Formats: sequence, structure tokens, C-alpha cells
Amino acid sequence: MLITGKLTLDRSKDHLQKKSETQTGAFISSFQQTSSFLPTLQTLIAQSDLPQEFVFIMLVESNMNPLSTSMKGASGLWQFMEGTGKIHG
Repeated sequence: MLITGKLTLDRSKDHLQKKSETQTGAFISSFQQTSSFLPTLQTLIAQSDLPQEFVFIMLVESNMNPLSTSMKGASGLWQFMEGTGKIHG
């Protein structure tokens, strides 16, 4: 998009600010809702020899929604593509 003038730039900034606030709120809400089972999930991840940070990928990628699907077709909590799942088992 070509920005031509202060008015368009101001609208773009407002839109980005509102979107950022909405997504931040959704992230915090998801984190609070799932905090009760995060210790169990962290234990399972540790037993699988994965980095502990792996648990937070779910928050970022799917908002902890197991039915989440991206526009590109990635699905599930971690938003893996079918091909990636086949490669990594």
C-alpha cells in the first residue's frame, strides 16, 4: 500500500494500534485460561527432549485453540503443516 499523506498514515497507525491491543488482550486471556495445565504440559515437553519454550508456541500460533487453522492450512495447537508433521512424525 502506498501511503500518500499524513491522514492515511494516521489511519494506518490507528488501525495497527487497535489490532495490536486486541491481539495482546487475546494472548493474555489465553495464557490466563491455560495457566492451570501449563506445568503438566511443560513436564511432557521436557520428557520429549524439546525446549521448554516450545509450550509458548501454542499461545502464539493458535491462542491455545486446538481447532485453530491458519489461512495456509496449518492446524492444531502448534500450527504444523501436514508435510512438516509427516517429516517429524
